[in-house]
Amino acid sequence: MSLFRNETRKVNNEQIFLSRQMKRKTADHQKCKNDLKNDFISLMEAFAETLVKTNKVLTNFSLLRRPRSLEATVIQGFFADIVYEKFGEKASLGKYKRFVLRLEGYLVLFKKLDNQGYPMNVKTRANQHILNQSQLLELFPESNYNNLPILFFGYKKNKFGLCVKPQLIYIDNEQVQFVIDESDFDIELPMINNITMPEVDEPKETKPKLKVKTQIRKEG
Repeated sequence: MSLFRNETRKVNNEQIFLSRQMKRKTADHQKCKNDLKNDFISLMEAFAETLVKTNKVLTNFSLLRRPRSLEATVIQGFFADIVYEKFGEKASLGKYKRFVLRLEGYLVLFKKLDNQGYPMNVKTRANQHILNQSQLLELFPESNYNNLPILFFGYKKNKFGLCVKPQLIYIDNEQVQFVIDESDFDIELPMINNITMPEVDEPKETKPKLKVKTQIRKEG
């Protein structure tokens, strides 16, 4: 009987889950560029300032003893703090403590990107729905924000460990639909790629030692 109740509850929860889904408004590449031109400049400035502050903090930690998530956490914290200062009430924490910007009819999330340009997330049903622009999470409690298209402002790491290629991306149907970066604007933007990460400890090269054979002299 208990198993039956659990299965019934599971079905009911799934029905509630499905009923809450709704397709968000779609984003158009050219319109998005026009709408967010000034905001994109501000985001680039915020990211440049974030890297400078992050570098100062990371110099206090040896690479050999640094927690894996430290750099991303520090970047996330500084970026959120700077963006709050620049955008005021347009920035807030949504559900599950997601840092969200509400800009000109778009919701913008901040994420480190992988080599293919996708947000580096643990695969969850919630994250997959965001990549499909379907409504599962109320990022804001107000219903009039729930169907705005979601963009990501993210960055990549190159083979030297530098934070490069900050960009706005729009993903739908789990595919990158378009990217907006500095090449889309004929304006002077902060030179992100010239901001180097701090020098850190490198493992010392361990040279193999030759084993010296000891000769034992026989007496007699």
